[in-house]
Amino acid sequence: MPMKLETSGLPKESWLKIGHVRAFSTERIGGPIGRTDDETLVLALDGLAEICG
Repeated sequence: MPMKLETSGLPKESWLKIGHVRAFSTERIGGPIGRTDDETLVLALDGLAEICG
């Protein structure tokens, strides 16, 4: 269930792929790399909850 991120703040076109969840250490990422609006976050969390059951 990929979802295009319109308000990510990232320099390139970005997609959220709920079915491809990965875990990364905070040391590896370093800090925030983008942002999204509340509506997109709610959609993403709803999709993740649907997958997890």
